[in-house]
Amino acid sequence: MPIDTDVVGKVIVEVALVIAAGAAWVSLGHPVVGLVFIVVAALSGVVAFRRETA
Repeated sequence: MPIDTDVVGKVIVEVALVIAAGAAWVSLGHPVVGLVFIVVAALSGVVAFRRETA
């Protein structure tokens, strides 16, 4: 069952998941992949957020 939330709640959950995924890559011994994943996800999130608010 989905939980209704505002934009801030959505951003908090998405950031937490991206950081967790990046940390998983780092803990698996692939720090470059983890950092690239976090950077690409952050850029993608900024673009998506700007489209939602524009």
